[in-house]
Amino acid sequence: MFQPIKVLIVDDNLVVRKMISDHLETVIGIEVISTANNGISGIEKWHRYNPEVILSDLEMPGKDGYDMSMDILKEGKDVAIIVVSALSNQYAERVLDMVSNGVSDYILKPSDIAGGTSKEEFWRSLSELVLTHGQIIQNKRGTNSEAPPTTHSKLSVSNKSHSKSAKDSTPDHHSSDFSTVTPAKASTSPPSVKKTIPTAKKEANSQMERPSKIATPSGKPTISKGTSTTGSTNKYSNSPFNKKDEIISSHHADESLFAGKPYNLVKPQAVLPPKLLAIGSSTGGPAALTTFLKELKRCGLRTDVPVFITQHMPPIFTARLADQLTMNTGFQVIEAQENMVVENGKFYLAPGDFHMHLGTSADGQNNVIRLKQTPKVNFCRPAVDEMLDSLVKKYKASQMLTVILTGMGSDGKKSCIKLRESGGTIFAQNEETSAVWGMPGAVATANICSVVSPLDELARKTVKYMKEARI
Repeated sequence: MFQPIKVLIVDDNLVVRKMISDHLETVIGIEVISTANNGISGIEKWHRYNPEVILSDLEMPGKDGYDMSMDILKEGKDVAIIVVSALSNQYAERVLDMVSNGVSDYILKPSDIAGGTSKEEFWRSLSELVLTHGQIIQNKRGTNSEAPPTTHSKLSVSNKSHSKSAKDSTPDHHSSDFSTVTPAKASTSPPSVKKTIPTAKKEANSQMERPSKIATPSGKPTISKGTSTTGSTNKYSNSPFNKKDEIISSHHADESLFAGKPYNLVKPQAVLPPKLLAIGSSTGGPAALTTFLKELKRCGLRTDVPVFITQHMPPIFTARLADQLTMNTGFQVIEAQENMVVENGKFYLAPGDFHMHLGTSADGQNNVIRLKQTPKVNFCRPAVDEMLDSLVKKYKASQMLTVILTGMGSDGKKSCIKLRESGGTIFAQNEETSAVWGMPGAVATANICSVVSPLDELARKTVKYMKEARI
């Protein structure tokens, strides 16, 4: 029997709790069971309601999101914690530390600063993160044997009555709309929060008439402004969500599309060892990259080739990730910069909000990094497809080994198919060790991979193939 994904929202801002709650209640397959205004209340309500997903802010009075998350994870129970954070140096450091210690994922609050998340992107991505991680937890718990309903019609949704004790029994400590949060750019201080007048709560509530719940043919929900079956028009375009007057469909490939699906391995086509290594990752990537690179180091990866990495991540975060990988793996991992000369033995990490391309220096003697802010690909920037499509213009496909690690979606699949057709070799992380088997599942089930293995074995085979062009 289908069971909705239960969500607990922990944030000390009442308006933010209300906005997130009302938005998620419009998505088929999600039920917000409670909210809390700090980590102490969050832990108590986690024990009481046993949600699959906890959405948590970082900075809160009493017990903040970091301490709450670490306390919950220590208990060893199956739950997905997703950090809802602002964009700043301070928060990047803490969020990456949390992800390295077991937190499932993170999402940036909407911001108007460069590299910030738009409101539309935030609401779409939030729904997908909750659905994906919630389904993973339900599978681990064995609590759900069916997919969400697959009806194509728009359903009228009446406002559910939730008790105050479950939703908001504690006072909020500040009141703000997402549009007023303006985190300092590249600052070590927390984001400033503009106070709003007390009527903001009332206005937010009055404007949040819910849109219809619908589902796609694949069973994955979409969020739609529309007219209910009762004929009443939804005023969703006037809400604080600032949604466009259109159906906003899910852009990430659902992990369930690949989970358990059979695949065939193919023999590598290259005769000579590769001249570069390319790596793509997303959800769960920081931890996977750390493990994978450590094992590459231990097994003796060649140092006469460059390595290019695209990890889906916002600005500031990628610089911190590069520092962490350098410190923890023994490799020199660099956040790529415009016109940076590519050197063998170095790892180049695509910076947040930029596609990483490869170009030629002015004197024509060297390959150099080119950073592009062209449109997002697969709703991502940086994108794995963009990186691979650029690399193959400088190297033959047969000279490239591409490794796809854990991640939501299917970014990298299109370019990997083209690489395979042109003589390239593709490896992927297996389902059992992936946080989300979206990206690696997409290439594996396309039957273009020569290796699909756990991270340690994947690293060993990568080192061998880079040396000998043999698995």
